[in-house]
Amino acid sequence: MSSTSLSPSLLSSSSSLSPSCLKYAILMAIITVVFSRETSSSYVSGNSFKNSSGSAVGVVASDDNGKDSWSGSRRKRSLDADYFKNEHVYCVIIDAGSSGSRIYIYSWKTDFVRDGEALPRLEVSAVARKDGGVHKQFVEKSANNMQDYLSPLMNHAKENIPENQHKSTDLYFMATAGMRLLVKNADAAIDQIRSVLSMKSFNPFKYKPENIKILSGEQEGVFAWVSVNYHKKVFARRGVRANKTFGLLEMGGASTQIAFIPRGSILNNLYPVRIAGVHYSVYVKSFLQFGTDYVSKKISNMVCSKKFEMDDKCDNPCFIKDGINLVNLGFTRNFSGQAKSFILEGKGNFENCQKLMEEVVYKNDNPTKCSPSPCSIGEFYQPPIPNDMKFVGIGGFKHVYKKLKLLQDDGSLNLDKALKKVEEFCSTGKSDVSEDYSKPDDKTSIYASDPCQFGLYFDTLLTRGYGFDRQTSNIFIDPDINWTLGAVLYENEKNVYGFPPPSSSSSSPSSSFRNAGHAIIMVMKFVSIPTASYLFMSFTRSV
Repeated sequence: MSSTSLSPSLLSSSSSLSPSCLKYAILMAIITVVFSRETSSSYVSGNSFKNSSGSAVGVVASDDNGKDSWSGSRRKRSLDADYFKNEHVYCVIIDAGSSGSRIYIYSWKTDFVRDGEALPRLEVSAVARKDGGVHKQFVEKSANNMQDYLSPLMNHAKENIPENQHKSTDLYFMATAGMRLLVKNADAAIDQIRSVLSMKSFNPFKYKPENIKILSGEQEGVFAWVSVNYHKKVFARRGVRANKTFGLLEMGGASTQIAFIPRGSILNNLYPVRIAGVHYSVYVKSFLQFGTDYVSKKISNMVCSKKFEMDDKCDNPCFIKDGINLVNLGFTRNFSGQAKSFILEGKGNFENCQKLMEEVVYKNDNPTKCSPSPCSIGEFYQPPIPNDMKFVGIGGFKHVYKKLKLLQDDGSLNLDKALKKVEEFCSTGKSDVSEDYSKPDDKTSIYASDPCQFGLYFDTLLTRGYGFDRQTSNIFIDPDINWTLGAVLYENEKNVYGFPPPSSSSSSPSSSFRNAGHAIIMVMKFVSIPTASYLFMSFTRSV
């Protein structure tokens, strides 16, 4: 963009204007510069806009030669020499999930900066798991045991990263839905974890308090969306259009997430993403307590709360026949005031289970309760699913669909065939189920029933909740992708491109206008005309 200047003739001809009018004119010129800069920035969304020459383009502005008109936004910042001291850079990230914690060690070569590549080629060099969610560790046991809980994970990282790079390796602890459900104890739990990881004798890696945190559901969803599109090599292309990105479906134990770039405007749940210097406007929604563990608890509560007899057995239509599980539910069936344990006995009734799932994935038929519209589950807004966009399912989806052998070689899933297979499976008995469906030491058969109850839940969520057509061929399941890679890319973005983290970035270009508005108020009150003129000329040179 060419710089704008305030000519001497303009200043001399302004002598007839009042001081307030002249200052107002100067500052309106600043607003014009801000507008020009924002509308020509790299922003990928489902909407069309015009480039600096005024020609209509799609979601990506391009010049006559087909090159990115915002190629400057991909410029890397200058990195200090320490970044290039070693051939590889390492990063440690602990994923504290609801059912357990995993530590991932990522590495990449630093030469991608010198080679002019947009992003590094991330590799997972090591992974280790610790069973039991960290939130349970904090609530059910003494918080002082946190060091014992984290020790196996930290030892794994120490063994797999060269010792001379320990101090320069960033460490992140990111908790997900399990910790989000703590509510009252969440801050205390994070403080305890920070206290443990800040000890140099325990943690030799680079420690920053802000890197130990609980992710919002939307952050987790965006990180997963970035991971999917990185694996699909979307960010390596120039001139990425919204319909060339992939959508994200993530299933966890405590929550589920959906993220994609819709065709039209995003009226709510917009999350700004910056990868390789390019901006993306992503719709993302997280549903807490809609993960598999919590849906199973909801079903158990529903079938037992509807039972009037005072015995200890409840019939569960979502468990296979003769499948039995002992659960302790959060309500009492007697006058003792204590929670009561129930025996859930499987009945394998496909139709009754389907009815329960439709209550879990409820739709609000009152249009006044859905604003903005349309809505997915309940009163939560979701733009329509693009018919030609491919979605990748990660996390818990893989367990059910792989067990039922429903995935093609490319990971594609046929929802219609899947539902028929689930119906067939639900009618089987415990004795007819292959050992492949349950753990060897599992005597209650709860895992053996997963393809029935979760197969029906996934189908209801995808079709009734999110609005996928049952005949779609655009859903793929990938067992190897998780959100942690996206989190690492975000952090690398700050180092290489100098952008702020997503949680502090503006949600739209309008933030510059708000800032300029504050500037107008301050200058109109306190700044003289010559000073205002000088500020304008300095500002235009900087942009």
